[in-house]
Amino acid sequence: MNTDTLQKHFNVIRIIWLAMLTSLGIYLVVSRLVGDAVRQEVGNGVALDLMRRILISISAALLIFMDVFRKRMMKPRPGMTVAAVVQRYSLMSLVSFAVAESIGIFGLVLYFLGDAEAYLYFLIGISALAMFYYRPRFGTLETLVATTTSPAPSGSAAGT
Repeated sequence: MNTDTLQKHFNVIRIIWLAMLTSLGIYLVVSRLVGDAVRQEVGNGVALDLMRRILISISAALLIFMDVFRKRMMKPRPGMTVAAVVQRYSLMSLVSFAVAESIGIFGLVLYFLGDAEAYLYFLIGISALAMFYYRPRFGTLETLVATTTSPAPSGSAAGT
C-alpha cells in the first residue's frame, strides 16, 4: 500500500477523532444551555454519591482497559496483510475513541442527575486528555505497515 492510500485511510480516522473530540465540547455547551432545565434534584444524596463512585471507578477501569487493548492490538502478527494492519489500527482507534468518549458521557449523566459541575468538567477533561493521548498518529500507522511488509527473518515460519 503506497503512502497516499495510507494517508487517505489515516485521514478518515483523524476526521472521526476530531468529530468525537468536538462532541465533548458539544456536551459542555448542551449542559450549560439546557442543563438547569433538565437537571434532576436527587433527594437522596447517598444514591448520587454511590452512582458517582461507580462511574468514576468504571472510568478508571476503562482507561486501564484502553491501554491494554491498544498494546495488544499494536503487536505485529505474522502473516498479516497491509489491509489487515490498517483495519486493526482503525478498529483500535475507534474503540479507543468510543471508550474515552464514554467517560465524558458519564460526567454528563452525573450532571443531569444533579451532581456538581466539577464532576462534569473533571470527567470530560479526563475524556479529552485520553482522546488526545491516544490520538491517531500517522507515524505509528506507517511503522505498523512497515513491520508487516518487511521481510521475515531467516529461519522464521514465514520465511520457510
